[in-house]
Amino acid sequence: MLARSLLILSILCSAAMAGDSPPAAESPAVPLPPTLVTLHVKDASVSSALAKILESAHESLPPSTVDFLDANVTKKITLDCDKTPFWEAVRQVCEQAEVSFSWEDAGLQIMPDHGQWAGRPHVVSGPFMVQALETMVIAGGKLGREPTYDTPLCNLELAVLAEPGTSAIRVNAIDIKEVGDDGGYAIDLPRFPSPFYPQFRNHSCQAVIHLQPDPSAKAIASIKGDISIVVETSSAMATFSDLGASAEAEQQVGPLKCAMKSTLVESSCELHIEFTDPRKDAAEWEMTWKNLRTTRPVLIDASGRAFSYGGNNCSGSLFTDLSTHRFVWKSPEGVKDRPKLPLKLTWRVPTEARIVKVPFAFKNLALPKLGTKQK
Repeated sequence: MLARSLLILSILCSAAMAGDSPPAAESPAVPLPPTLVTLHVKDASVSSALAKILESAHESLPPSTVDFLDANVTKKITLDCDKTPFWEAVRQVCEQAEVSFSWEDAGLQIMPDHGQWAGRPHVVSGPFMVQALETMVIAGGKLGREPTYDTPLCNLELAVLAEPGTSAIRVNAIDIKEVGDDGGYAIDLPRFPSPFYPQFRNHSCQAVIHLQPDPSAKAIASIKGDISIVVETSSAMATFSDLGASAEAEQQVGPLKCAMKSTLVESSCELHIEFTDPRKDAAEWEMTWKNLRTTRPVLIDASGRAFSYGGNNCSGSLFTDLSTHRFVWKSPEGVKDRPKLPLKLTWRVPTEARIVKVPFAFKNLALPKLGTKQK
């Protein structure tokens, strides 16, 4: 457990992650089926068991990961799965092997963790798994000469993991249907002014549920709800090739018009990108705008090596989105290794999407004392 305290000097009024109503361009919420795994192994290596599970999802275990697991994880796997959802099969292997499982920018990462990842409270629904990561209590109070911190607020952090073949874009809303403490009382949901749309990176994202428990509560006895996830059903690719140290270009990207200006100075590249939507449909634009804000471009040099993403600034108006993206060239060889021209920019832009509702329910999640958090 790690101690952490965040003091908020005003009582926040806000929404418990309730996003805007889905725009018309997003299909109604419908379930998605999971990848089903049938696997029977006895005393198998961790690498061979995971490789078979990943094959079911049309993925492969990187050779470097196979070498790492074979050299560092000696536990053997015995598994009997018949049409088991992908994430449950992965979790069972990780539980026996005491390893974590995640996709990072560098690829699939599987590391020894004494069973922490597999031991998290979890719910598997279709191609998604929801894990309860931690609860963190913060304090709300009043400003003044002697500030008071007398209103406990709680953040329940969730991890949402998607199968590698599921093009999840973002969390659109979290609908809490029931939440109560260990004393039998309902827990209030404080309201926040602006909805936040957690975006998926490397097949996962983190979402926060804001709660206001009674000061005497020691645990969230139960919490139930639905997570609405936007899943891409159609996309268009913006591709700008043969970019020199300074370049400007325009192209059509699905229904959108895209204009780009790039400037490379030594190891840093700045991109100014403007999307405009000639359809002039407010509902269509709302979905498109959200998708643009929760996806991002990729920049590579002539050798195929990617720049590191350094962040962005966004602005715009109705039917127009302006963004400035910063990329940084990082090489283990240092400053002598410069990016090779020409550069290539790609941006996969979702143009159509559907909403998938993922139900979740957790019980007996411990609430830490003020200023600490529970994992």
